Amino acid sequence: RGCSNTKITTAKLYHASSVDDLALGMKRIRELFPFNKIYALGFSMGANVTTNYIGERRDECFLSGFVGVCNPFNVTICDKALEKSLFGIYHKSLGRHMKKKVLEHKEQLRPVEKRLGKTIEQACKRIVTNREHDEEFVVKLNEEFDNNAEYYEKTSSHLNAA
Repeated sequence: RGCSNTKITTAKLYHASSVDDLALGMKRIRELFPFNKIYALGFSMGANVTTNYIGERRDECFLSGFVGVCNPFNVTICDKALEKSLFGIYHKSLGRHMKKKVLEHKEQLRPVEKRLGKTIEQACKRIVTNREHDEEFVVKLNEEFDNNAEYYEKTSSHLNAA
């Protein structure tokens, strides 16, 4: 889905509350180890996704424990902090990384151009920060979000961290 150094193999990108892939992986782990206790460790956005998974899939979650490290519980606040910290260097660095990732896998993403209303290359032209990547790709490719503010609010794991 394009997270970390993984390849994009479909026209679907990950986002901050994409729990389906994690749920599928957890199901497979349970099949392989039906009697073992299973623990999870999530870092940064992985902590956010795992927290959302636990909250959204309570009935099917079989984790015996979970540690979340550097979880951006409130994505809106974290986005604003990233923009302000170190003159926005990390925000821009992440934006460049995501732009590069999208361009490297543009052929796999061609099917979404109609929903974007432009080519992959055109959508990437305005991306400087991670927020702009989210606006151009994440929000437009996920029908459950109308804009970045809604995306950040709905994917914040503080809603599931009870």
